[in-house]
Amino acid sequence: MSINRRSFLAAAGLPAIGSRLNAIPEIIEDGATGLLVPPGDPARGPGQLPDRIGDPNNGPQTVEKFFNTEAFAAPAQYTFGNAGIGTVTGPGIKAVIDDAKDADAKEGRLLDVDLQQLVNGLWTSGAEAVSVNGHRITSLTAIRGAGSAITVDYSSLTPPYTVLAIGDTATMPARFAQSSGGQWVQYLVSNFDVRMTITTEDSLQVPADATIALRYAKVRTR
Repeated sequence: MSINRRSFLAAAGLPAIGSRLNAIPEIIEDGATGLLVPPGDPARGPGQLPDRIGDPNNGPQTVEKFFNTEAFAAPAQYTFGNAGIGTVTGPGIKAVIDDAKDADAKEGRLLDVDLQQLVNGLWTSGAEAVSVNGHRITSLTAIRGAGSAITVDYSSLTPPYTVLAIGDTATMPARFAQSSGGQWVQYLVSNFDVRMTITTEDSLQVPADATIALRYAKVRTR
């Protein structure tokens, strides 16, 4: 029996909020596994989530239970590496992820949300700098779907997707496997035959974000 990502969200108890854009409505069932918000409408947000999503036997939930706030507390996300200002080199993880061998329009094809989950999992695992197919990922980077393509800052990418994450190779693999992003990707591998390999590397290079421009600077006096 085919298992889709919508049923995965419900079974895992992972309600989500998303816009009615691209393939997001294929993943989030409005009012059942999450909340779909009209693009550009901030009126419906986390505070509007129903108390009972998915299993009707679930007790009242809170936004804190719905979302993993680990990503917002990880110091690495606010470091020089995440800003994308300069090239970063060092040891880290190399993940190569691709569509299933016999992927079609409905099954086995990677979506923008899958790449987002992978990248977010690496951030929460302690990554100091991340790139996807040579594009630096920063706090301002948009990973989106455009038809059948995945774009990073509006540049279309072609699978396989090579994700480099610089960080502590002694701890990152285990932390990634335990993260919500790592579990999401493993689910895709197990149920959709998505192909992925993860290796630790002694030396990686993540390029600077060429679109970053210095707009403000202040001289600090001693």
